[in-house]
Amino acid sequence: MLKNAELFPNGPGADWIPATQAEGFAVEKIDDYTVKWIWPQPYGTFMMVLAPWAGRYFAQYPFEYLKQFHVDYNPNVGDLVAAEDQAEDWAALFLLRAPGTWGDPSYFFLYPEMPSLGPWIVTQPLGAGTTVLMERNPYYWKVDTAGNQLPYIDKVVATQFQEDEARTFAMMNGDIDFIKDAGNANRELYFDALDAGKPIEIRLPQYDQGNTQSIHFNMTTKDPIKREIFSNKDFRIGMSHAINRAEIIEVIFKGEGEPVQVCPYESSPFYNEQLCNQYIEFDLDLANEYLDKVLPNKDAEGYRLQSDGKRFNPIFSVRNNDNEGQHWVATAELLVEHWKKAGVEVLLNSVAGAVDDENRTNNDVEMFMFHGAEGGSGMTAILDPRWHIPGEHWGKFGNAWTLYLQNPDNEFAEEPPQWVIDAREEYLEATRQPTREGQIAAMKKVMQTSADNFYTIGICRAGTTIYPINARLGNIPETWLHLWTWGFDKILRPEQWYLKMQ
Repeated sequence: MLKNAELFPNGPGADWIPATQAEGFAVEKIDDYTVKWIWPQPYGTFMMVLAPWAGRYFAQYPFEYLKQFHVDYNPNVGDLVAAEDQAEDWAALFLLRAPGTWGDPSYFFLYPEMPSLGPWIVTQPLGAGTTVLMERNPYYWKVDTAGNQLPYIDKVVATQFQEDEARTFAMMNGDIDFIKDAGNANRELYFDALDAGKPIEIRLPQYDQGNTQSIHFNMTTKDPIKREIFSNKDFRIGMSHAINRAEIIEVIFKGEGEPVQVCPYESSPFYNEQLCNQYIEFDLDLANEYLDKVLPNKDAEGYRLQSDGKRFNPIFSVRNNDNEGQHWVATAELLVEHWKKAGVEVLLNSVAGAVDDENRTNNDVEMFMFHGAEGGSGMTAILDPRWHIPGEHWGKFGNAWTLYLQNPDNEFAEEPPQWVIDAREEYLEATRQPTREGQIAAMKKVMQTSADNFYTIGICRAGTTIYPINARLGNIPETWLHLWTWGFDKILRPEQWYLKMQ
């Protein structure tokens, strides 16, 4: 499937296949239970890449079900295409009924007939209503330590609430058992409910984030003057010193967190003290000292001027409809006020994700803010180095280079300079190492290069997030690391949850 040119015209597409490994990649069947993976270059981190989210592909494309939509296995697939208004050919039909080229797991909620290796199977999909019904999978492959087949819970009812407040009150009243991504907005209400004797318990897992936010200055932006400014490290240093991180922590994150740049935790083998702690002091005198090196002239209102005499007005794009988009916008509003005090008038552009995606594809990006999550704990930075090497999808500090590496024919793409190629090669060398010790040693060099170049600005370490749960729900851990890389709630092993006797 991955090598089918009609399904993947740009070559095999999967998170576990790096672009540098796609050409020459092959899989060879040894017997019914053994396959051989063939890579054009050493790929020492391959097994580690499969452990988190990237491994989803291996359980999301059931052959016996999907072969009916594949031309190689169904000569009459044209009849199915003709009956489907949303598909013009067999490839479009296949990707309509399969979990897309990125492995979207929501397809199991849309097409109940699709076989699943998960603990529950869907009996009522998410259609026009707001409820999904699931029943235990009689063929689920996990058992507990006593040999009992999991899951313990027979039926699951998942409800999609239209308003957070309605969901919050349903939890406090004991009408639901668990909330996916409760968020911190109603944290106080949950603690008040606990004190009032409501049937809930509270867990406070640690966000596994290198940073709450990452601020990017696109060194490949279309405006040549801004490109030169963004590429100047002194400018980025000055902008960092102008940030009052203590205020953001108090106002946005309710006092949780500590100032830091985007970097791995101290407990990670990739921790780099310079990368984490440089330029985090709020010091307007120091900020002005660095900014004066790049933008020394000001207008009558005290705002900095570009070399052409025009006011420097970079556009700061912030996604407003992602999981935590609202606090991103609130953070950005404070940042805009902080930078004004250093003479930099930044224009905030709050955009929907779809608009931002289009802007990225067209390289219509100047300044950008996103989370700084991936790469916090353990070895995760080697699995997702987006903040620490140029050319990664969400690392918009060199957006046109990223476009080139994804598709050189993109009219807005730009071939990376040698220093970018060198930085990426330094990272690839880390992934080639066959031993954990070799990977750590090589990745430490990547982190030092990131520290020296200071690609992005961070705000603070993330604090905890709140998980209210119904008191009748058993086997919920006391704490865990909460992040995409770890699978969010999957790390809690819901197949082992049970309902306590009332």
